[in-house]
Amino acid sequence: MQISSLFGLFWGFWSIIWWVEEKRITPLSEHSIYVLLSSFLLALAYWICSRVQLQSFEMTRLEKLVVFLAGASYFVIVTIQVSLLALFVLPLLLLITLLVLRKNREVAKGDDLIVQLDGKVDAGNLVYLLFMPFSAILFYAVSLSLGLMIPTNIIVYLITTSLGFLLFIYGIVNALAGRA
Repeated sequence: MQISSLFGLFWGFWSIIWWVEEKRITPLSEHSIYVLLSSFLLALAYWICSRVQLQSFEMTRLEKLVVFLAGASYFVIVTIQVSLLALFVLPLLLLITLLVLRKNREVAKGDDLIVQLDGKVDAGNLVYLLFMPFSAILFYAVSLSLGLMIPTNIIVYLITTSLGFLLFIYGIVNALAGRA
């Protein structure tokens, strides 16, 4: 319940990004519909996923090709257009990630995480997900009534980029040390 509420508060905080970026405030009713529908679809996905019995996760060549082509297309069409630096940084980071994952595969023990998490999700537990959209809507409504116009994108960017980089390094160190 607390985690869902915290995610909801973050979602509400992140949602007001567009007030500053696009200079357009989405009405509370539209925002609420989006948040509730997204949360319902997330709960449905969790429920469906818990009903599928997986022994392991293995992508076919076709699936790998589709994912690669989708990612490469987005990279060429969108990412490089926004930042030419990405042309050099992203392939290097992907190469490092691939090499570390291959190394980790050699030393990893036990089942895949997706197999370890296998099990039925109790429909009653999915009710806790409702705290997420409700706290997001509440934060959005309060921000709307206060006319809160802060650049949340910068705050979110600084936090997520810093934490993401630190966790990336932490994961690499653990994988190379055989502790993953």
